[in-house]
Amino acid sequence: MTAQPGAKANPSQPASPVGTTDVKTAQVLVGDSWANPATTKGVGNAIHESAQAEPVVASETRDIEGIQWQRPIGRRILKLFDPTDSVPGVEFEGRIGETISAAADGVVVYSGHGLGAMGEVTMVKSSDSFIVAYALTGTRLTHEGQKVSRGDPIARVRELPNQHAGFIFQIRFNGNPVDPLKYLPSSENIGAQ
Repeated sequence: MTAQPGAKANPSQPASPVGTTDVKTAQVLVGDSWANPATTKGVGNAIHESAQAEPVVASETRDIEGIQWQRPIGRRILKLFDPTDSVPGVEFEGRIGETISAAADGVVVYSGHGLGAMGEVTMVKSSDSFIVAYALTGTRLTHEGQKVSRGDPIARVRELPNQHAGFIFQIRFNGNPVDPLKYLPSSENIGAQ
């Protein structure tokens, strides 16, 4: 159940369970209230003004294909996976400057801005079959060849072209983008922060 504008966050109930997020009605926390960014002018700026660079990371993990996965940030998902998107993945909410953490152990195989629609992107190879991409990020905090462990800082959140602060999280299996929610732990205990 998504909180309505003006409602207070209830830590025991997530604001928007992953399976029921509707991009058209996604709610964002503005101060102590919830607002719909699609219909509320100035919401984006209100989010950024109150931003803190402290990471909000989930410690819950899920073991799939021999890899321990965790969410890269303990925030809501604003847009679910759509294989037809220019950058297929899930869009996580964030606050400008907030830390994005490695979702799994691996080696950074790309860190740059040369992959078109992906913008600033960091790609981490977690196995022969899995590459994880953190796209449309702000400052990158890793370099190619660097080993990272689950939970290590990867990049910072920035404002996306849709005027929300966040980033695109993508998992590739054998080179093909797949729905990251099939690998990440449940968000039942992770509401909007």
